[in-house]
Amino acid sequence: MLYESAARADEVLCLNVEDLYPQDKRGRITAKGGATEWIHWQSGTAQLLPRLIARRTRGPLFLTDRKAPAGTPTLDVCPETGRARLSYRRARRSSRRTPGYWPTPSPHPRTSRTWTAGPCTGSGTVL
Repeated sequence: MLYESAARADEVLCLNVEDLYPQDKRGRITAKGGATEWIHWQSGTAQLLPRLIARRTRGPLFLTDRKAPAGTPTLDVCPETGRARLSYRRARRSSRRTPGYWPTPSPHPRTSRTWTAGPCTGSGTVL
């Protein structure tokens, strides 16, 4: 999804299931500065999304494998599974096990993107 949409990692990780419009191959995100924008993806992501969503109708799109710990902000917990939203740090760590999975910064400063992640809830808590 990152590759096909050219969206920032923190924007994609903050996606919720209810923000997706799979039939249009797009999703609503909150960009830097709080503006609402749309990301678009191609067929590869469109084919994988139903497996990722797995009949959920709401909550975070990308989830951890474990239940959310006590004190996790409600917006970062899937109401249907009880699992926590996947954080940037955890996504980065798990992608190291799969070479070629995570984008590498370009050696050219003008073409590289900064991969940072902030909280999705505004509470200052990142899982």
